[in-house]
Amino acid sequence: MDRLILFIKEGEIHTQKIKKALKKDRFIWQQSLNIQIERIINIIAHQWKQPLSSISTIQIAIRMSLELE
Repeated sequence: MDRLILFIKEGEIHTQKIKKALKKDRFIWQQSLNIQIERIINIIAHQWKQPLSSISTIQIAIRMSLELE
């Protein structure tokens, strides 16, 4: 009977360790996913900077042209 109780307790401890490891793995996976999403957003933002800068420059030139008239 004592062996059975010991076996059950060891099984519970092992189950807890597995759950803890899975939780840690999920956390690491989520961090990795967040980093990948951040990189994609940075790439997209970088690609938009040049066109937006050009549009802003054109807008300033038009405004100055209209003010000089």
